[in-house]
Amino acid sequence: MSFVVIGLTLVGLSTLSTSKNNIDENTNNAVDEGNRYTSLQTLGNFLVISAQVLHAYQGVCQERLVRLYRVPPLQMIGIEGVYGIALTLCLLAFLQLVPNTV
Repeated sequence: MSFVVIGLTLVGLSTLSTSKNNIDENTNNAVDEGNRYTSLQTLGNFLVISAQVLHAYQGVCQERLVRLYRVPPLQMIGIEGVYGIALTLCLLAFLQLVPNTV
């Protein structure tokens, strides 16, 4: 748990400590680039925190299922793997159809 807290702290501090030196102040779109840079940092922080919350939720759900249905832990991991592969294949098939806008 301490590694997670240290990692989240480092990510937050890196957002605060990075400067906007990558932006050329002589261009007309410096303000737009600065806003985009800040919004991408905010999005990154949000994604890191969301991932930690979802990871904690997954652990709690696994423990409940193992205790409630008395499923052996290795069988639970196997079922989770099968569902993970199935979900990934479905998402990959769908995402192949999404046009690339970047």
